[in-house]
Amino acid sequence: MGSTVLDHLIKEIQELDPTERAELRRRLDSMPIEPTDVAKLHELDRRLFQEGLLSRINPVDESVEEPDMWQPIAVSGKPLSETLVEERR
Repeated sequence: MGSTVLDHLIKEIQELDPTERAELRRRLDSMPIEPTDVAKLHELDRRLFQEGLLSRINPVDESVEEPDMWQPIAVSGKPLSETLVEERR
C-alpha cells in the first residue's frame, strides 16, 4: 500500500465519529492476516499511533497461531434477528 493511500485512509479515519472508529477497529481485527502482512500491520499501527488515532499499540505475540475462522451455527426456525426485533416491540 503506497503511503499516499495510507495517508488518505488516515485522514478519512480521523473524520469518523468514535462509534464508527470502534466499528472499523472491530472489522479490522476480524480480518485474517497473512504472515507476510505482519510487518505491514506493525507499520500501520505505528502510523496510526503517531497520528493519535490509537492510544497504544498492543504487543503482538507472533508465536500464537491464528484461531480457526469463525463458522456460523445452523439453527432451525426464523432468523434470530427477527426474534429480537419482535421482542423489542
